[in-house]
Amino acid sequence: MKGSAPLGCWAFVFEIKSCFQECYYGFKKVVSTHVQGPIQIKFAVSTLISPFRVSSVFPLDICHEFVLDDEIDTSTSGTDLTSYFKRKEPIKVEYDCDDVPKKKVKVEEAPSKLSEVRASHEVLLEFFGQPKRRESGNSINCCGRKETILEACIALIIAQNTSGIKSEPAYASLRKTYPSLDDMRKSTPQEIQLAIKGCGLDRQKSEWIHNLLKQVHDEYGETSLESLREKKTEEAKKILSKYKGLGSKTISCVLLFTMGRPDMPVDTHVHRTAIRIGWAPQSNNREKTYKTLNEGVIPDDLKYDMHVLLFKLGQLVCQEKDPKCGSCPVSQHCGFKGKTDKKVSLSDVQRAALLNDE
Repeated sequence: MKGSAPLGCWAFVFEIKSCFQECYYGFKKVVSTHVQGPIQIKFAVSTLISPFRVSSVFPLDICHEFVLDDEIDTSTSGTDLTSYFKRKEPIKVEYDCDDVPKKKVKVEEAPSKLSEVRASHEVLLEFFGQPKRRESGNSINCCGRKETILEACIALIIAQNTSGIKSEPAYASLRKTYPSLDDMRKSTPQEIQLAIKGCGLDRQKSEWIHNLLKQVHDEYGETSLESLREKKTEEAKKILSKYKGLGSKTISCVLLFTMGRPDMPVDTHVHRTAIRIGWAPQSNNREKTYKTLNEGVIPDDLKYDMHVLLFKLGQLVCQEKDPKCGSCPVSQHCGFKGKTDKKVSLSDVQRAALLNDE
């Protein structure tokens, strides 16, 4: 209400629109001696209305505002305001949901997958054994640990879109030809290509390797990326992602194996198994699965183990076209429609125990 007198306590809500006009008649009579100019009436539920019951109660200071533009002559009406309230039937309150304070509604969230992930981790450990962590030296596996960040980047470029059978000899040949990264930088893409020949896409990979070495030297004044160890993980990711040939999976492997950061790489095996187990939506591509697993499913303390274990599971059991579901230790969580009763041989399981970061 606008006026010279503090009449904010006169506030009511009614469902039937005709009541607003009736209220106005009597209300104007009451306040006419105190208010100058047009009247703005605020209607809300009030404890002043004792004879009535309402279906909803909310604070007096939250109310509907109704402005009556047309002046109505009430000079002949001396009806007291309260005479309109002597009704036997209760008045039901209606209100605009935007004007009413929202009650906090408890949203039923989907059950956390954390307990399921931890239980699966234990089962997979029993099946495949504890993944080994190399704390020093170089892994023969191109995706594994390397002494320096730049060496790891080069090895992972060679490993892209090829098997370990091809990538490991190619990287070994490259390092034999160029024991020093500075010597490798001073060579040509063609010379690097000869050294890694047979790894697949060797021409493209040799150009990426040469450009990486040259760009790093130009930026840092040395053929090294060891300064990234002092950076936070997200900042290190951002810096590595600007170099051509370093994708999210490559960078994640560098972070996990060489820099010791809790980041879970997602290759085709991890991607496939995570979707079948139900830890990532079926519509996900690898990039989305990487984000899903790292940001909300796999806790930091399990990211190393679960990367290795899901990789093994996908490679030996949860294969794309011929899965050995009869041997799957986490089959109770799997929603894959093409389940089979096939099992892996003992020799395959024994071989899997060797597929660690060695």
